[in-house]
Amino acid sequence: MRDVVLLALTGLFALIALRKPLVGLLAFVGLSILGLHSLTWAFARTFPHSQVVGLATIIGFLLSPEAKRFPREREARLVLALWALSTVSTVFALEPELAMARLIFVSKIFLMMFLCTAIVNTPERLHMLVRVIALSLGYLAAKLGLFVLATGFQQKAYGPEETYLFQENAVGIALSANLPLLVYLLRVERARWLRWTIGAMVLLSYPAVVGTFSRGAWLSLAAVSVLLALCSRRKILAISLVLAVAVGGVTWQSFFVSDRVAARWDALVNYQEDSSAESRFWSWEFCKRVGLARPFGGGFDLYSTEAYLRYYPEFVERWPGKVWVCHSVWMQFLAEHGILGFLLGIGLIVSCLFSLRRLSREAQRQRTQTQVGDFAPMLVVAFVGFMTGGTFLNVAYHELFYQLVAMVIIAKALWRQGTQPVVEAHDQVVLNPAGTG
Repeated sequence: MRDVVLLALTGLFALIALRKPLVGLLAFVGLSILGLHSLTWAFARTFPHSQVVGLATIIGFLLSPEAKRFPREREARLVLALWALSTVSTVFALEPELAMARLIFVSKIFLMMFLCTAIVNTPERLHMLVRVIALSLGYLAAKLGLFVLATGFQQKAYGPEETYLFQENAVGIALSANLPLLVYLLRVERARWLRWTIGAMVLLSYPAVVGTFSRGAWLSLAAVSVLLALCSRRKILAISLVLAVAVGGVTWQSFFVSDRVAARWDALVNYQEDSSAESRFWSWEFCKRVGLARPFGGGFDLYSTEAYLRYYPEFVERWPGKVWVCHSVWMQFLAEHGILGFLLGIGLIVSCLFSLRRLSREAQRQRTQTQVGDFAPMLVVAFVGFMTGGTFLNVAYHELFYQLVAMVIIAKALWRQGTQPVVEAHDQVVLNPAGTG
């Protein structure tokens, strides 16, 4: 029965997308996050639901009378340059077949990101996009948080199967980076039932992230929590709560969490004694050597015993039989696409942060009835969460990251164009990029 319902839902969204690409885009994003196919057991489990809806959305957009314009913002050009460089690095990849398969996957992410910037061209649509992403991930956080609490932190939390959020590192960093989006919605939404729901999602995000046992996600969650406290309208209370939690963390291992979590925490604190952390440092050295030795890097999925023997034979001697990934977004850009890829990756993140800071300052300077002053800082916190966790995780092509980049591009375009009218959600002004200037 579930298979039939899900297939019918997918078909309905695909048909609507042909006439209304916005609905298709939002359905695509929601299906990609929720992974509803993982709740089925028959033919619907292997059916490409999000791909079908995405293809229908592309066709609907091409047939629609809406203007087809490439975004002019700097971040869009940087992503396009990274896409082109990825194609070149695939041509010279160490593992051509694996690299080509990965390039196709990454190209889909870039394509849908650009499609998003073209379709989401009003403040109303931007708010709808934020809602779909934040509430979909919030639902996942609530589900995993309750599971982790019910099992006493004994079982590891995973995302929906056969989605980009399945692995513990991927879902952990996504839930951490989603917290600022939930806090933003908590500020602007007025419906009491929705605010209570969002508040529960925020609270349950913490046990959900802890239950992933991903130390990189834990660091991301810590960075996000501190910045949210600093951005809070009640700074003293928020900072006091963060400090209380930090001080209480000294004794949490004995009273609140399982031995598995405590062991992971000890390994994080005493990383010098952890073999996993030591091997990660060695992997960074391997990725650095590949990136510096090859103008276009080693291409996607370059990690193999042959590559280690060629560029870092000491690793094979120290860790016989082991093949690791870079375990760092920075080293991943460098190893896969060379120095230019490293600079483009850093440049994209820095550009987003500078653009958001400028949007926030402009909103404060004009002192208009605008929520850009709330939205931009929350996106900054989300990016910082990605950078913190990404320093220790392979998330250079995490879909949520490029959805955040798309939000930056859209917000900048709306502000520059002076789009009217304001958006209202339950009698609350949500976004007015135009201001009065």
